[in-house]
Amino acid sequence: MNKLFLLDGMALAYRAHFALATNPIFTSRGFNTSAVYGFTNTLVDLLRNQKPTHLAVALDTSAPTQRHVDYPEYKAQREAMPEELSAALPYVRRLVEAFNIPVLVMDGYEADDIIGTYALRAEQVTEPEPFTTYMVTPDKDFGQLVSDRTLIYKPGRSGEGVEILGVKEVLEKWGIADVSQVVDILALWGDASDNIPGVPGIGEKTAQKLIAQFGSVEGLLANTAQLKGKQKENVEANRDQALLCKKLATILRDVPIEQDLEALRVRPWDEARLKPLFMELEFNSLGRRLFGEDFRAGRSGTAGMEQSLFTPATGRAASSSVFSSPLAGTTSASRAQAAAIGDDGSGGDLFELGAAARAKAAGQSSQPADASELASDTEGGEGDDGAAFDEGADVVVDSANLLNITQVTHEYSIAATPAERAALLAEMQKQPAVSFDLETTSLDARTCEIVGLAVCWEDHKAAYVPFPQGSARDEEVLELMGAISPATAASAAYHAVVEEFRPFFENAAITKIGHNIKFDYTVLRWHGITVRGPLFDTMLAHSLLEPEQRHGMDYLSEVFLGYTPIPISALIGEKRPATGRGSRSTPQTPQLNIRDVAVAKVAEYAAEDADVAWQLRGKLAPMLTEKHQEKVFFEIECPLLPVLVAMEAEGVTLDTGALSDFSGKLGRNIVALESRIYEIAGAPFNINSTRQLGEVLARVLELTGKTKKTRTGLMATDEATLLSLAGKHEIVQKVLDFREATKLKATYVDALPSAILPKTGRVHTTYNQAVTATGRLNSSDPNLQNIPIRTDQGKEIRRAFVSRGDGWLLLSADYSQIELRIIAALAGDENMRAAFESGMDIHKATAARVYGVEPENVSAEMRRSAKMVNFGIAYGLTAFGLAQRLGIPRKEAAGIISAYFRQYPGISDYMRETIDFARANGFVQTITGRRRYLRNINSSNAMVRGAAERNAINAPIQGTAADMIKIAMTNIQKALEEKRLRSRMILQVHDELVFELAEDEKTEVFALVEDGMKNAIPNLRVPIVVEMGVGRDWLTAH
Repeated sequence: MNKLFLLDGMALAYRAHFALATNPIFTSRGFNTSAVYGFTNTLVDLLRNQKPTHLAVALDTSAPTQRHVDYPEYKAQREAMPEELSAALPYVRRLVEAFNIPVLVMDGYEADDIIGTYALRAEQVTEPEPFTTYMVTPDKDFGQLVSDRTLIYKPGRSGEGVEILGVKEVLEKWGIADVSQVVDILALWGDASDNIPGVPGIGEKTAQKLIAQFGSVEGLLANTAQLKGKQKENVEANRDQALLCKKLATILRDVPIEQDLEALRVRPWDEARLKPLFMELEFNSLGRRLFGEDFRAGRSGTAGMEQSLFTPATGRAASSSVFSSPLAGTTSASRAQAAAIGDDGSGGDLFELGAAARAKAAGQSSQPADASELASDTEGGEGDDGAAFDEGADVVVDSANLLNITQVTHEYSIAATPAERAALLAEMQKQPAVSFDLETTSLDARTCEIVGLAVCWEDHKAAYVPFPQGSARDEEVLELMGAISPATAASAAYHAVVEEFRPFFENAAITKIGHNIKFDYTVLRWHGITVRGPLFDTMLAHSLLEPEQRHGMDYLSEVFLGYTPIPISALIGEKRPATGRGSRSTPQTPQLNIRDVAVAKVAEYAAEDADVAWQLRGKLAPMLTEKHQEKVFFEIECPLLPVLVAMEAEGVTLDTGALSDFSGKLGRNIVALESRIYEIAGAPFNINSTRQLGEVLARVLELTGKTKKTRTGLMATDEATLLSLAGKHEIVQKVLDFREATKLKATYVDALPSAILPKTGRVHTTYNQAVTATGRLNSSDPNLQNIPIRTDQGKEIRRAFVSRGDGWLLLSADYSQIELRIIAALAGDENMRAAFESGMDIHKATAARVYGVEPENVSAEMRRSAKMVNFGIAYGLTAFGLAQRLGIPRKEAAGIISAYFRQYPGISDYMRETIDFARANGFVQTITGRRRYLRNINSSNAMVRGAAERNAINAPIQGTAADMIKIAMTNIQKALEEKRLRSRMILQVHDELVFELAEDEKTEVFALVEDGMKNAIPNLRVPIVVEMGVGRDWLTAH
């Protein structure tokens, strides 16, 4: 069978360029190679893994096509091609030609048409060998061409695999009966990327419904009598437009291009042309893949950066391995639990960060939805061509050079009998440090059962202890701080083995090593065991060394050990896709529970995990010293981990009755808002549809052409746009109120009760230490840091968080304006420090200085402006941004900022000096020494460099605030335990700590908490203020 691959060259280059828009790849001369690298990487992977017999790249030309003649606005909405992409495209073509791959172009036709034509030609070949054609493209409209022998090949991105779509997948994706109906859907729905307008008022779902009913656009137009109301009116009024849109969306299959299929046969690449191109583009890792390890492009002046990105351990090649001995007849091994990979609760903002946190821990990408956020916690990396297609400049490892369990000599044993377990425990108790990992029945640390324990204290040697199956733990009463009483014989046997290893876990003389070890600590906590002694978490260590990268064990193992661990799917099968509309209905083999897997396989998997963690510690520990991060690691992050475990176990009580009442109130408010919006609009419509809402608002407001538009030409309906129009008409504010109410109800009020753990009747969040680049803690499952506080309705949610009962209160302790105080400390600005020392309202004091008036004459508007500058300056606030936020002319905003810097010259000096330091050293650091690496700080791209500069200014401020509250938490927890107080720390939300306070301990705890927070980082030379309050609920306390 012949395999023909037709590449949509322009689409792939665009995709690569914009995938790296905030994290571009540059040569040492400052040339942006993102598009060229991404395209080449896709091409090389395709050649290596798919082994095509025939291959070609189709490109567009600048000549107009018949579509432009028929519809002059076709693709007219597209912005001009970015300069850097335009400069890169000639290299794409040169590379294709150097690979000896035919380039297919023809004036008057698009690449889509050329691909469609050759796909049809290939389908018509039956002898001597038929073709299977793969259309390599990310574009959805190619679905119309799919057949049994013509498929869509979508290259993977951000760690995802390749997706191949055939007839079945296209039909399911589009909800149609025949692939030819793809163009009918696009004709009605429109295609924003090509500026095909579609029929007004018809979105994707409506288009699918109509085509399912009438078969085609023509069938719909012939039966408009069956339609009703506005829909009928829209379809009949846009009859010609619907037919035109179908023509525009139809890919041609009869392009008169001369090359025959034989001309597309794969030929050897031209090394004499290709190698110099790779050297010019500085494609080092790709060059080594194609031309061998001796290939070097050379990078004058960037060796330091390249070493940081590609040899992070000790300067050795990333593919070198400590698993270097050949396998000598041993069987395979396996790794313990896949560090918290799984579906999040799909509960919107309340639960969604759980996915991000778990993805980060598991080594997946967890980019923010909008990487351009001013205060983003991400900073890209530039350097060698190996930079990954996501925020973080991950090291790209050549998989061909990685070893696995079958190639490495190892000694993994099983201790199953009481005598074997006793002998193993005796040896464990003699060791100064032991790596351990728990295998569990699920990723819910609070309810799972332990399947086994793996331990290691020597390279390539590990042991595994299988645990007997206990009774269902959800039928047992869990006592958080005490032992669990077994209820059945099975449970007794299970807990007996757990108890056998209690002496090891509680031995404070032994250092415990693991990867994402907090999960294991939490599991043990819910089994009545508090792990003691020093710890070393390899995930936390790497998060300090390379904050922007992934921190999953598999990723670290490949980078630092040159070794690929066994995937969990090898034991329990692949994770099944979520069911629902658009999901594939192919029968799936259910994932096994790890209890169902043979003990020998689990033992290999778990022992390998403990072994890898042990070896990673050997690699990462010296790096912590080399990068001066050992103090942050051992004095801040590691001591905090058991504190977080204890806080999570405590949980917080939720007043579900109050939430239920509030839900009813919100529901009634939503109905009233909906009714009023319909009344103003003149007819019901889908308020949640951005298309329909944009059409209604544009009509009601009679807006001019200056209003922000979407790519399809409709009025933008994002929050910022609506806020700017809120005073123009009642409907805008009603829509904003509707959105707030519906989000509060669905995301928080109705979702929070589902987070209550039945066994405790309390909500238990999870805190993540290795998610943000600045060191800020992250809360997930549920995300209690996202509970809204800015609006009166949002505040009501906090009222539902209550103390446990009589004799108990909630205590809120909140740092006052901590980031501003840290700015004053870092900058050493005497005027700002004096303002804080006087105890005056800092925003009023700033306004008085900026506007040159006495404090008592500061107006509310003056204070608002000063507050905006005070808080915005650390996030790179510009005159343009201030003007937009305050609704004032840009010149006036620029004057305010200039006056600000005149009054606080130390702030201006701090910003300039910090950026200079970052440019010289490639990183900035907090007062405590935590580093943030800024690989784009010297970028030739002004936008990318500007983002890095903003991060340079902000990271020491946010990072110091993060470290400060972490130190405070550890010190306060220690004091509470030493004094044997019943009061407990239960929540951390940004700069606030929440405690469950025994009323009779109020005076002592108040003093203890205030002292712990104020003196977390001594000698700041700026007074630290902690605002404290108590109440029966969180809102009252705050």
